Amino acid sequence: MRTRHGSATVILLAPACLLFALFVIYPLARGIALSFYDWNGVDAKVWVGLGNYRELAADPVFRTALANNLRWLACYAVAPALGSRWPCFSVSDCAACASFARSSSWRSS
Repeated sequence: MRTRHGSATVILLAPACLLFALFVIYPLARGIALSFYDWNGVDAKVWVGLGNYRELAADPVFRTALANNLRWLACYAVAPALGSRWPCFSVSDCAACASFARSSSWRSS
């Protein structure tokens, strides 16, 4: 059974979902589809299958960039957990930091 609120929800969400699909989902799907072709944007597309991915995996510059990005991702994932406690690590003599360390769930040694 549909209520009046359900209809309003669909009506209000429809434009946002449509725009999201148009500007995010469609370009993403199109980019993935194009990655299986060798195409310079002008001439006819040539199907290469996973050849582009094999070439990318063999490139040492790409592997270095991927490793760097994974390191950044790991740091970014950990940063919010440590962010509020960072002053206690960097300024151990500060009285305000010592007070914060005592009041927080994390205890410095």
